[in-house]
Amino acid sequence: MPGDQKGTRDKVISFLIQRLGGSVVQDKPREYEVFAASQLDWTLARPPRLMDGDGTGSYYSNAHKPGRSSSIKRADLALFLCDCLDEGLYSRQAPFVSTS
Repeated sequence: MPGDQKGTRDKVISFLIQRLGGSVVQDKPREYEVFAASQLDWTLARPPRLMDGDGTGSYYSNAHKPGRSSSIKRADLALFLCDCLDEGLYSRQAPFVSTS
């Protein structure tokens, strides 16, 4: 995404996902373009690997820089999404979100 500040680890992971993810990730860049060109108030959350289990009640989020964690509990992602709705966070952005 425009403005991303990925480190080496995240660049390697992105490269591998793009090469091995097939049709699952093929349309991701176009998805962002469609939303960005729209008049909608949108947020595209970019979590890493989703994990089951009890949430921690916290998360890391940043519009351009991935966190250190390579996973997030589904409950914590849900908390992030609710906070985005309740507080108007990351309007018209695609933030990274992970375990804090």
